[in-house]
Amino acid sequence: MALYVKGTSLAIMKFNDQQAEKIGKEVQGLVKGKVLFDPFSRGRYSTDSSLYQIKPIGAILPKDHNDVLKLMEYSQKNSIPLLARGGGSSQCGQTVSEAIVLDYSKHQNQVLELNVEEKYVWVQPGIVLDTLNSYLKQFGLWFPVDVSTSSRATIGGMTGNNSCGSRSLYYGNMVNNVLAVEPDHLPLIGSGFCSAALECFAFD
Repeated sequence: MALYVKGTSLAIMKFNDQQAEKIGKEVQGLVKGKVLFDPFSRGRYSTDSSLYQIKPIGAILPKDHNDVLKLMEYSQKNSIPLLARGGGSSQCGQTVSEAIVLDYSKHQNQVLELNVEEKYVWVQPGIVLDTLNSYLKQFGLWFPVDVSTSSRATIGGMTGNNSCGSRSLYYGNMVNNVLAVEPDHLPLIGSGFCSAALECFAFD
């Protein structure tokens, strides 16, 4: 069951398998990324590291920013919720819902820009924390929000969750280390954005 706010009314929706299949066929022609609306994929995306399990309408691996914008337009037009997903490593269930799940980890996972002198880096939301720090290490830098799931957690999910870590008392959590976020043009539940600028630190 999903709650969708449109205007001033609150609608409760329940999508059956036939509706999900119809939606999958419609979005297939809109995007370049992979569309996963089969029962097995819906089952895989129904869980994360939490105890919750909610079958989504389907899942999509957006190839680029244009895929996300097209899906947002489709979502708004048809009153269908979207849910951004990173590594699914949270234990609170943020990445499960009856919605179209957008998995950013497959394609939107690159470093876009690094400024070593000013110590900031622009990244896409699907990049994994360990991957980012491995890249930064060659420049003597690192990103200090060190969550325990760093081998799986993505920057998008960490930003949406305002993650912290064992060094948060000194370095702060995500809100203290994200300098800017370039958002997508329409509202999206979860960790949906094009890119983010992160503050980096030199090794002590």
